[in-house]
Amino acid sequence: MLLCRDAPQLEVFLLQRNLGSVFAAGAHVFPGGAVDDEDDLAAPRVRAMPPGPAEVPDRFLVAAIREAFEEAGVLLARDTRTGAPVDTARLAAARDALRRGRRTFPELVDELGVRLDLDALTPMARFVTPPGAPRRYDTWFFVAAAPAGHQYRHDEDETVASVWMRPDVALGADRRGEVWLVEPTRWTLEAIAAFARSDDLLRAARVAWAAHPSPVTAHDARRGWVLPLARASRAPVAGVGAARRRKTPA
Repeated sequence: MLLCRDAPQLEVFLLQRNLGSVFAAGAHVFPGGAVDDEDDLAAPRVRAMPPGPAEVPDRFLVAAIREAFEEAGVLLARDTRTGAPVDTARLAAARDALRRGRRTFPELVDELGVRLDLDALTPMARFVTPPGAPRRYDTWFFVAAAPAGHQYRHDEDETVASVWMRPDVALGADRRGEVWLVEPTRWTLEAIAAFARSDDLLRAARVAWAAHPSPVTAHDARRGWVLPLARASRAPVAGVGAARRRKTPA
């Protein structure tokens, strides 16, 4: 998930993967991970996401929120009674219980008395690992405004460092070899690099997602698609005209 804020310009939250990871060891990535069987149980009964031309299963949205909570301590949720953002004072203990396996995510959602804020997420990209790769992934990327007061800290397990960075700064660091961005991360950052403010990015993403023809038509045939935000932002479409390509398993 792309969590974005203004400080004062647009920044995104990146985590560095553990050097011992099987996949993309040491890479700087957005919070995210695999869908769990229980993610279907944590989904709300009523679908709450921006209208768009393609179907996104609820479990992908729930998984994005759960992984952001596990990996970064950020929970996109609202009080079921008041509709107010979740009480952040209770989140550190809840995150620890989830990571240690003392609670499942659906149990924590019930105990915290919250509903997952699925309408805060807008689909940004989808990448599928090419056939023949040793590991294959079908991954959705979502963009959301970063809520205030949450931990925004790596978990010291799957991820070992965390940082807020402007997209253009992250891309420059990747070109200089100071950080490593796998292709889907790099392409997505290229797509948003010209946005100065998070509100502009979020608005453009919602407009592009709801636009016709389907955003799925803007894609790289081997990899997947990224929302075509170039018209709104004057940014290059992800995957087109990149300065450098590094061979990765993504």
